Amino acid sequence: MRPFPSCSPGSTPTLAGDVEGAIERLQAAVDGNPDDPRALNDLGQALQASGDLTGAVAGFERAIALAPWQADFQLSYGLALEASRRPRDAAAAYRRYLELEPDAPEADKVNAHLADISHP
Repeated sequence: MRPFPSCSPGSTPTLAGDVEGAIERLQAAVDGNPDDPRALNDLGQALQASGDLTGAVAGFERAIALAPWQADFQLSYGLALEASRRPRDAAAAYRRYLELEPDAPEADKVNAHLADISHP
C-alpha cells in the first residue's frame, strides 16, 4: 500500500488504465525534449507503475537535477526509493519535499510516514 494514495502513479491522468501506452508516449516526449523535467517525472511515475523501479528512480533523479525546486518530484522520488527498499534515501527525499512544500496538503501524512520509516 502506498503511504500517500493521492500521489500514486495511477492518479496521473496519463496513466489511467494504460501504463504501457503511457510509457511509450512519455518516452517519446522525453526523446523529443530530454531536458523536460515534467516529462521525466511523469515517465518515472509510469515506469514505477509498471514495476520498473530502477528506471523510475533514474527518471526522478534526472527530473530533480533539472528542477530541484519541484516538491512533487521529491515526493515521487521518495515513493520510488521506498518501493526499492531504500528507506534512508526515501526519508531524505521526503524531508526535501517538506522543506520545499511545508504547507502541502500531504504534509501531515508525509511527516507521520517519515516518523514511521525513520524509526523501524
